[in-house]
Amino acid sequence: MFKFGSIASMMGGLQKLPEAMAEMTEQLRNETFGVSAGDGAVTAVFNGLGDMLSIQFDSQQHADEQLQIWIREVCNQGHVEAKQKFAEAMQGVTNELKLDGLPGMDGALASLTGG
Repeated sequence: MFKFGSIASMMGGLQKLPEAMAEMTEQLRNETFGVSAGDGAVTAVFNGLGDMLSIQFDSQQHADEQLQIWIREVCNQGHVEAKQKFAEAMQGVTNELKLDGLPGMDGALASLTGG
């Protein structure tokens, strides 16, 4: 059965979406997390948008080739975690705006993390 109340609620949520997205983006920009590889030989800090804010490595005790591998690992880990944080934040926004019932929304959110 078609429910006009649900459609009206979704339309109201869609109107609030740009503002909610801007707020969510700013929150993710300010959220930070760290990842490491090589038992801490390489550490990096990212924000929730996936921007690398800093990287540190111990080049005294490891070969350059191994450090390069670990640097790639922390970069990849940071981007994976940022995608997950973004998808979680988007799920929160869609739930708050009552858009979670929108057709295709689950698939769109899953595509953010490659899932």
